[in-house]
This record gives sequence, C-alpha cells and structure tokens, in this order.
Amino acid sequence: MKEILVIDDARMRKDLLSAAEFWADMIGAHIRVLSMIDESAVRDTTRTIGVIGKVAQAVKSDFIEETRETICAEISHTRLRCEDVIVKIGIPLDEIKRSIDSLRPDLVVLSKGLKSGVIHITGEIIGFCSGNCLVVTDTFLPGPFERLLLATDGSEKNKGAEEDALLLTKRFGGTLYVLTVVDFNEVLQIHAPELLESFFVRARENVQRIVKGAKDMGIRCTGLVKEGSISDTLVQVCRDVNPGIVILGSEGRTGLSRLLMGSVANSVMKKISSPILVIKKKMLSS
Repeated sequence: MKEILVIDDARMRKDLLSAAEFWADMIGAHIRVLSMIDESAVRDTTRTIGVIGKVAQAVKSDFIEETRETICAEISHTRLRCEDVIVKIGIPLDEIKRSIDSLRPDLVVLSKGLKSGVIHITGEIIGFCSGNCLVVTDTFLPGPFERLLLATDGSEKNKGAEEDALLLTKRFGGTLYVLTVVDFNEVLQIHAPELLESFFVRARENVQRIVKGAKDMGIRCTGLVKEGSISDTLVQVCRDVNPGIVILGSEGRTGLSRLLMGSVANSVMKKISSPILVIKKKMLSS
C-alpha cells in the first residue's frame, strides 16, 4: 500500500488532514502524521524551571504526550489512528528529512508556511523529497476539481506529471489548462532572437501535443504559451483560471522545475491559493 506523510502544522491541521484523506482515497494509501516540536522551545522551558537530567526528560515526554493527545482528539472523526501519529523533538528540518528518508512516503502533504524557527522550509522539503509533494496553500476543498492547471516545460522527465494531470482531469470530468512559459531576458532578445523563436516553436509543439492527447481521451483541454517571468506568469495564470489544483513536474530543463525549491518558493506559494501538486514520480494508474 502507498504511504502518505502529513507534516503537521497546527494552524492548518484540519486542511492538511482533509487533503491527505482525499488523496488517500485517490491513490489507495495509508496516512501517517509527523508533528515536530522545536527543541529550542523545550530547552527554554527546562532552563526556565531549572530542571536537568531525568526531570528534564520527563518535561520532554510531557511535551510529546500533550501534542499527541491534541492531534488524536482532532483525528477522532477521521480514519486516522493515534498509532499513526509520530511526535518528535529536535531541529524541525533535520527531523523531517530523517523521517522522510526512513518512511519513504509516496506523497508528502505539507503547508506553504512550514517553518524551522523563523526560516520557511517548505521549498527545501520539496527539493529534498524523492516522492511527490502536495502543498496546501489555503483552505482545502476536496474535488472533483472543475479546472486543473498543468505547468510543464514539456521535457521527457515531466511526462509523469502530464500523465497524472490527464488522468485526474478525466476522473473529475473537468477542464485541463496546459501552461508553458518561455522565460527570456533582454540580452537574448537583442543578440539571439532566432533562439528565442525556437523556444516558442518548441513550447507550442509541446503544448499542442498534450492538448491533442487530452482530446483523444475525451478531455476538455486548453493550451497556453506565455512569455515572461515563470513565477509571475504562473501566479497571473492562476488568478485568471482559478484552478482547483496546480500540477507541476519537478524535473526538467527550465526554472519551472525548480520554482518551488528555490528562494522564490515562499513568494510564489503566498500568491497562489490553489493546492500545488509537485509530481516527481507518476502516482496514478490508468
């Protein structure tokens, strides 16, 4: 059975669990929840009350038990069980990476605002994962999704994302929008306009290929080829289309593949209200 790992965020716990249950039904998966307690908070508490040794360890155990009880109370109306809740104390990013390495989940569900201390770590976790990731950016509304947006550069390594996008759209009976962005700069325009045109030709061919494949499957599909900044264009198209979900391939030649893994990740996720599914491995079967 496939595995889904939810990275807990108390502010968005209800939506994260809702998203996990929705996708568990979609792919036939077991759900686990990982909740992190920053070790600095525990350390500050033990220092404040002046305890060491076994007493300090007892304080840590109290932190873990209190967190577990809170989560167990919230999942009582779901299919999750308390034994599927993992609570750890440590440096959040390090412990999350260790847990992902150990559990090897097929899908990691996490919020856009996940932090380790004051540092946003969602982008780094997406980059670290070998499996797929679902970023819950706002209130999660389970499908069926009427409009789905696939952002792709058309490369061979994005085929898994393309196939999953087509299967999801067919399953929901929705409309698929396929976006490819030609990201250029002024130097390229002035000194190599023919190269820029070749990028557009290739982009149009890739989008047309996907649109044709969708229509052959009886799927409503619209192709979009845009020029400009990848992050700004994606945000604007999301505002125009208002998709129920955004699907990204995580491999490829362009900045699109690294959009949610670099310094602009937090900025992009703040501006997109739709959940973002990052496909690294094909997840759905036809």
